[in-house]
Amino acid sequence: MPFLRLADKMGVEAAELGTFTDSGMFHVLYGEKTVAYLDMEFLHEGRPPMRLSAAWKPPRYDEPSFPEPKHMGQVLRAMLSRPQYLQ
Repeated sequence: MPFLRLADKMGVEAAELGTFTDSGMFHVLYGEKTVAYLDMEFLHEGRPPMRLSAAWKPPRYDEPSFPEPKHMGQVLRAMLSRPQYLQ
């Protein structure tokens, strides 16, 4: 599926900004004027790598409390009489 159609389907705004060529250069024009002309290797490999740190803490939830059923036999019969168990 073309990218613009996928973006439209997902409700995301997107626009075609240019075309890929085999020049190896990132060439940006504003009208007829060149406003950027960079080697693609520089864009992908020339910048220093980002050093990010992160710490994840798992969420903590209190254990739920449920009243203890008094008649387990009745509870079991009620559970087993549900339609999905009668097949």
